[in-house]
Amino acid sequence: MSIGNRLRSAEAKVARNLLDVVILAFLEEGPLHGYKINARFRKAFGHGLSASTIYPLLYTLEERGYIEGEWTGNSRRKRRVYSITQKGRDRLTSTYYVLARLTKMIERTFIKEEERPERGVTLP
Repeated sequence: MSIGNRLRSAEAKVARNLLDVVILAFLEEGPLHGYKINARFRKAFGHGLSASTIYPLLYTLEERGYIEGEWTGNSRRKRRVYSITQKGRDRLTSTYYVLARLTKMIERTFIKEEERPERGVTLP
């Protein structure tokens, strides 16, 4: 497996473990329904999520007040469109902060100075 494929695989695993945060980040850019969230995930990480993964998580995020849903569409084709709440934005900000600190700690602890990518360098 090439380094690019390993990085994409690792990225997808981290994204799955932080799926609630990924969804909040998608919704910070604007309201979306479940199918569009899944399409964004597929485009970003190379594979989609099952309905049994995404919809229970959306319901949980809504129950906890991080997102709110609204039914839209006509009587034949209704969709629940989700938007991020202020509580969700606060959660996203605090998670970004924690991830940044964790990344710096891992870099200092486990990656030798000469192996660290330069700031601004994009990995494959």
